[in-house]
Amino acid sequence: MLKKFFATIIWLRNFEVAFVPTHLGYHWAVSLEFQVFIVFSIFYFIIGKNKTIFLSIFICIIMMFFRPAINSQYWLFRFDPILWGTIVYYLFEKIDKNFLNTKFKSKKIWIFIISCIFVLILSSNEVTFGEYKYFKTSISAITSAIMLLLALSGNGYFYSNIFGIRHIIDWVSSRSYSLYCCHIVSWFMIKQLYSFLGIEYNKNGVIYCIIFMIISAEFTYQYIEKILIKSKSK
Repeated sequence: MLKKFFATIIWLRNFEVAFVPTHLGYHWAVSLEFQVFIVFSIFYFIIGKNKTIFLSIFICIIMMFFRPAINSQYWLFRFDPILWGTIVYYLFEKIDKNFLNTKFKSKKIWIFIISCIFVLILSSNEVTFGEYKYFKTSISAITSAIMLLLALSGNGYFYSNIFGIRHIIDWVSSRSYSLYCCHIVSWFMIKQLYSFLGIEYNKNGVIYCIIFMIISAEFTYQYIEKILIKSKSK
């Protein structure tokens, strides 16, 4: 298992075998994320926080127009959302919380409208910016970063009692790490099950992947993450 762990970290064939089973199966995404976290940490400790943030911004700008790829699999090279999340965290720590709250304060109706607009931008990105092969991923990342800042302002953006949205957001936010850890594994297991049963993978398969991901994330959160958090707090 330890060999597989280190093999995953140093695996560099992320761009040409996304859908082709290999000795590491579908672990290309895990490899890329491992590599980003390790390289980011190295830069952070060598050149410091401020320079690392400026470097992150520079990389995010470059990736709006260029992403290295093999066989046109440019969309796989999409670690800039991680960098945008880091930039938002940096801003949130630097900016006064009252300033953020005051700056984005508005009437409830406008908060609702703005929230809907951003959700629509994010959900229609593939259709609207589909021809801009590099920029469309950047648009999703930037939109998500702005949405995160709005949510952090504490003014109720994307957080409403309508249709139980508040409860859904609470659930997703508390299970976000478990969802992140489980989504690739769930997808892989369902696809393998379809293949084993000789069933064609279609839209129904996507639905089952989502359902299994939610179940897996809930199980992981309740019986692993929460237990570890409680143990750490003691």
